[in-house]
Amino acid sequence: MSAYEVFSVLSGVVLLGVACAPRIKASERFWAVVGGVFLIGYAIYVPTRRAGPSTSRRKSS
Repeated sequence: MSAYEVFSVLSGVVLLGVACAPRIKASERFWAVVGGVFLIGYAIYVPTRRAGPSTSRRKSS
């Protein structure tokens, strides 16, 4: 896992923590949850795409 992916996960966790703050508006809470889930999902998605087999070089029959 690269530093970029680690910081993505940390940022996502921080955003999810901010969503639990008692003094923010509902719209801010919503976007904090969306951003947190996106960053954590992205940090999980990127290594699986790099490590997986390449499907772009298939031979045509």
